[in-house]
Amino acid sequence: MFLKRRKYPELIEASAFMSLVCLIMVSTSLGTQKWTVGTASVVDDVEDVDDSTINQGLLAGTLIRRILDSPKAYDIYLTCLLEENVCAWSCLADADAREEEVQRLFKGEIPQFNCAPVSTSRISLSKFIPRDDNTTTITLTNGTYTGEFLNAGIFYGTLSAVIFTLMTLFLLFLLSVVNCVICPKDPILNTAGMVILANVALAANLLGVILYASNYGIWIKNNIGIRDTIVKEYESTVSLGYSFWLFTCTCFLTPLIPVYIFIRNHLLRKDRTEIVIVIDNVNDPTTVLY
Repeated sequence: MFLKRRKYPELIEASAFMSLVCLIMVSTSLGTQKWTVGTASVVDDVEDVDDSTINQGLLAGTLIRRILDSPKAYDIYLTCLLEENVCAWSCLADADAREEEVQRLFKGEIPQFNCAPVSTSRISLSKFIPRDDNTTTITLTNGTYTGEFLNAGIFYGTLSAVIFTLMTLFLLFLLSVVNCVICPKDPILNTAGMVILANVALAANLLGVILYASNYGIWIKNNIGIRDTIVKEYESTVSLGYSFWLFTCTCFLTPLIPVYIFIRNHLLRKDRTEIVIVIDNVNDPTTVLY
């Protein structure tokens, strides 16, 4: 099934190392909450209300509200209404409550801010959680509004692209390790398979970058998508965080793997051309043909 260990193993080892680096970068990007970072400022000049800080990942994030000189941190979660193709970030602890809040926001209602800060949000839901002083709603509208929501399709498309990139890079790393140790006969398990997986990972990587950048440019930069900005009580200022840039940098590292394989194949072809077989014509007078 397997042949002897191949020539120029250092180039295959470099491919394995690069695939591991890309795998770590994408894993870190997916697991951190710095895809979007921003601040939210109250629309009108309200005393003792400072800017809020928001950090968002692909599915979860954090919100820090600063009211009455007492910062409070909240876990926020991306909540989508697929039938309406809209998403918003909610800090409520219960999934059903988050969905209900987004539905009310979509209908034009203004639900009260009634989230538990991080210090108490992990307490069992069966226990009563008193309302925090920071949950006072700054009502600046008459009860209805026209809100801006995030696009659910692009969010889920981005998440799918990131996860697919992660899975492909994992398979690429495993295949690279196998090729460092042995030489499979099957082309799919050989360096050709490594090139295919690298190209697939690059395509998924680029798709994820394009989708999230489009989402940011069209929706997120105008409204970060938390309750406070949707109801127009706050205005947000956002930028792309290191999680996004880490995922983007992978696009420049993954192509190095096919380059390493191409260089190795070039060296192998060069070795073949340098092999010269010399056949001497020897006329031995003692040789007799019958």
